[in-house]
Amino acid sequence: MKIYTGLEAQPEFPQADLTDRNANALELLLANNLIVTQGHEAADGAEWAFKVGHPAVIQGGRRVLDLDGERVAAVEHGVMTFEAMTVAVAGLNVSRDILAVNQGAMTVCGAREGNNSRRMLGILEEFRSQMPRAAEVITASSARLVGPLTDYALLGASLERYITLSEATLDYGEE
Repeated sequence: MKIYTGLEAQPEFPQADLTDRNANALELLLANNLIVTQGHEAADGAEWAFKVGHPAVIQGGRRVLDLDGERVAAVEHGVMTFEAMTVAVAGLNVSRDILAVNQGAMTVCGAREGNNSRRMLGILEEFRSQMPRAAEVITASSARLVGPLTDYALLGASLERYITLSEATLDYGEE
């Protein structure tokens, strides 16, 4: 039996994966949609990467991957879960370069040349390999709310992370 003892600060998140302690706590906390919604609202209201990233991810899902209905809702849930997770462990100081964030958002929403579904799926796979605990938390905590569409929730989270980290990872479309 695991006893909830609270979250520990992780200012290096989302560059680094969740600690085991935070992953265990967040898996339970983020299964509650009210906590996800409140964390998302705090993030979108105060953090540029989330304010710009959230609609860019939704637009990218629709435009690049031709998603609609329940799949878009699952992607959006993943975005909101990632935002709530970030606020919970890292606070509201994750992005500093507004121009880079905007360019990352343009990449994700399909406005930049060379963007395609393969690139988005590559971002998802990178998230899974670099952030295995965070990926497991998003998958497990989203299962009750999005059912079999947890991979779409994970896609939303991975694209939001890409935008958040765009100042460090932006490739300017070079392939």
